[in-house]
Amino acid sequence: GIGMVAITRLSESRGQTPTGTAERIASLMRALSLPTEWAGPVGELRPYLGRDKKNLGSTLTVVVLEGLGKGILIPADASYFDPMLGQKTV
Repeated sequence: GIGMVAITRLSESRGQTPTGTAERIASLMRALSLPTEWAGPVGELRPYLGRDKKNLGSTLTVVVLEGLGKGILIPADASYFDPMLGQKTV
């Protein structure tokens, strides 16, 4: 849940996902008692970005929601996540 909410917030800030989608997902996650935020230093997450099962070599595949239930895959590199990694929490 943490990653899903964080990526959706990031894609919202980039104009790729409708505003409010991340909060809707977070609300559903909280209703299921699932975590929605990372409490540690955000920079500690960088080593894990390349370990996702959707990644091939140095190309990261990011799932971006064009709406709830409508995801698209976009190729990216680690710099896609830089705005998120500069935050205090995700």
